[in-house]
Amino acid sequence: MLVLTANGWSPLQEEAAPRLFQSFESVFEPAAGLGGLKIPSHITLLGVTARVMDTITCVNSWQLGANTGSNRFGSGLGLEKDTAISGPADPPSVYWQEEDIVLSPVGGCFTGGRIAVAIHFIKLPPPSLS
Repeated sequence: MLVLTANGWSPLQEEAAPRLFQSFESVFEPAAGLGGLKIPSHITLLGVTARVMDTITCVNSWQLGANTGSNRFGSGLGLEKDTAISGPADPPSVYWQEEDIVLSPVGGCFTGGRIAVAIHFIKLPPPSLS
């Protein structure tokens, strides 16, 4: 990537290049809660994905979302081990402050199972012209 300076085009320092992150990949038991899993601030959110690591019990299905929408990344989600959830943000959204990731049971209460969750986003660092 190049940046225009007073002396012409120069390579952008590596630390100033836009970065795609997969952040906060976390495995947890839904019955115990998420433990504060959050979408970070000052990012462009691409989506949230999940995988059922151990079968989820005592619910009909579940939802994956955030404070602003409990089913933003998926609803009617499967319970069986190895179920994969790909929840793209539609459209990708800018988050200016942190927001909690929310799992909601449908038709019961979480009593067992394990889910891995990953948040996918782009963070644009300011340029470094040193």
